[in-house]
Amino acid sequence: MILALPFVATAVRAADLPASAIRLEQISRQHGLSQATVLSIHEDRRGYLWFGTEDGLNRYDGKRFEVYRFDALDPSSLPANTVRAIEEGADGSLWVATEGGGVARWDPATDRFVRYRSAPRSAAPQLASDYVKDLVIDRRGEVWIALRDAGLQRLDPVSGRLTSYVHDADDQRSLSDDRLNALLAGRDGAVWIGTAAGLDRLDPETGTFERFRPVSGPVRALFEDRAGALWVGLYGGGLARRDPRSGEFERFRHDPEDPGSLGDDRVRAILEDDRGTLWVGTERGVELLEPASGRFVRVASSAAGAALGQAPVLALHRDRRGTVWVGTNLAGLGRWDPARPGFAHHRVPPGDPAAGDRPGIVTSFAEDEAGGIFVGTFGAGLARLDRATGELTWFRRDADDPASLSDDHVMALLRDRRGRLWIGTREGGLNRLDPGSRRFQSYAHDPASETGLAAAGIMTLFEDAAGALWIGTFGGGLTRHDPESGAFRTFRHDAGDPDSLGSDRVTCLAEAGNGLLWVGTDGGGLNLFDPATGGAHRFLHRPEDDSTLPSDTVFSLHPDAAGTLWVGTRGAGLARMIGGPEEAGEARFETYTERDGLPNGVIYAIRPDAAGGLWLSTNNGLSRFDPGRATFTNFDASHGLQANEFNFGASYASASGELFFGGINGYNAFHPERFLTLGEKTASQPATAAPASRATAP
Repeated sequence: MILALPFVATAVRAADLPASAIRLEQISRQHGLSQATVLSIHEDRRGYLWFGTEDGLNRYDGKRFEVYRFDALDPSSLPANTVRAIEEGADGSLWVATEGGGVARWDPATDRFVRYRSAPRSAAPQLASDYVKDLVIDRRGEVWIALRDAGLQRLDPVSGRLTSYVHDADDQRSLSDDRLNALLAGRDGAVWIGTAAGLDRLDPETGTFERFRPVSGPVRALFEDRAGALWVGLYGGGLARRDPRSGEFERFRHDPEDPGSLGDDRVRAILEDDRGTLWVGTERGVELLEPASGRFVRVASSAAGAALGQAPVLALHRDRRGTVWVGTNLAGLGRWDPARPGFAHHRVPPGDPAAGDRPGIVTSFAEDEAGGIFVGTFGAGLARLDRATGELTWFRRDADDPASLSDDHVMALLRDRRGRLWIGTREGGLNRLDPGSRRFQSYAHDPASETGLAAAGIMTLFEDAAGALWIGTFGGGLTRHDPESGAFRTFRHDAGDPDSLGSDRVTCLAEAGNGLLWVGTDGGGLNLFDPATGGAHRFLHRPEDDSTLPSDTVFSLHPDAAGTLWVGTRGAGLARMIGGPEEAGEARFETYTERDGLPNGVIYAIRPDAAGGLWLSTNNGLSRFDPGRATFTNFDASHGLQANEFNFGASYASASGELFFGGINGYNAFHPERFLTLGEKTASQPATAAPASRATAP
């Protein structure tokens, strides 16, 4: 059975960084923020960040918060605790819009506030209302004030003169509605106003308004990007872009049938980051817009900040370092630092939700000649991802079709030199899919046959230098398949023969040179196997000897370019073999464990990078090991990993050098060179030192 559907997490790129790699770190009340609802954000010329909340104005120096609040006994305090907007004047003073307290100007020299209120509570210039929704300062230094229900006012800070603009039902060139939400001082000197009735543009020179009804509905957010396009956030109407040349509007709306559409039509904030990617804050979180395709992708939060994922977004800000800050309703602040590494997280949807398929459990990978990625899942069958379109094509078991996949529990994948895809399953034996075909050739286990597949459960697949296919089975030993004759030959453990395989549960395979194979087993140690004789030399753990293999269960193998064999074990860490196949009787092992900086002793897979590092998937995240320095750089779910727990054998290196690691919640795909300088900066103490400090990416 074959199904096709769009991939729900196609990577959208922000320059060279996939949007799916972006994770928001949470800053909340426990860090000193005065309140969990952040309405406004501003960075001043001194480098301080200011956050307006529903319980005061917060100044942040990167380490601690200082909070300004209303004090009924102090007329120079903040006039109200709900801060809607913050802007900076040419003299370095801050202008603050409040709800119920009018406008206040903070003087950095005195650290005091001057209040601008409605009559009769202030001798200063009088506002038409104390309820201010937004505030901007134009290029001439004039302060524009959007009032909740009393129109627009312009304040000249030098003379103190206030000019009011209100709706006139008899004048189509007046403000269209007195209920205002958002302001933008355009680069051309115009002032854009988001009202409850739509979008207006004011020419300050003539005092006349132009109304734009292609974006009718309440306007809550306004932003001008670096190309001069105006972005309009509508509350209930989605997102609109006004072309700076034609003046035409393009609309972006939520479509429940399209996972690449805007996720929610209630837009509250808009921002462009340093890479030119548009951030859109909605009632359901933050999304990034891919300019080329017009598709959106959701920004996730770190594991520690899970509440950010679905929180309504009220404010967005990019600071001078390029860090993006996200103000939310009830979830505090989100922060994304582009210098902090992140991994693209690809969630694989269930092949057939109606059948109760579970999403996300990825076991294996392969790549076809067109660059498509085959993804094996545990229970949902086999999927092919078209990386150009993001479409997934599913191959499922169909009991009525003998040419369908034999088992939806895919354990291993291999594309051989002839372009054929081999699929090892948990209970359905071996499958073959020829190039261009959608029909499977199945090889089942027949207990009565001594010349067929030795077991129904397959753990690993390997093609040797001569083109033979080797099949590691669960309980049936090691099987060689001759692609020319179609014959199978099996090599098994014999309790009475010390030169046989150490176990019939074969977990991993690698080339050893001179026609020999390295064979990892579950319970039978590491084996140096000679296909010509069927004999094997076993490397086993001896508790009294630290130089022996640290565990008799081997999960992964990697012979490096220098001929050194690296062995990943179940629970006993990473081992380096000292001595090669020609010195089998004298070889010893050096082991690296949690004491040396490894995040976990279970090594599911080992993949090298171009700089000679080894990437290790574990039960506690992903780690890069630098063999020259004997140091580890560790990553966890907060860096965008699919989860901290990965899966046995679920790894792949593509033709372009991209690495893939699968786990219990999808998979990660990344080019390792992006992380190499990071590893140099954050590496732990040499792993030969015990105890060594653990390295964790910042």
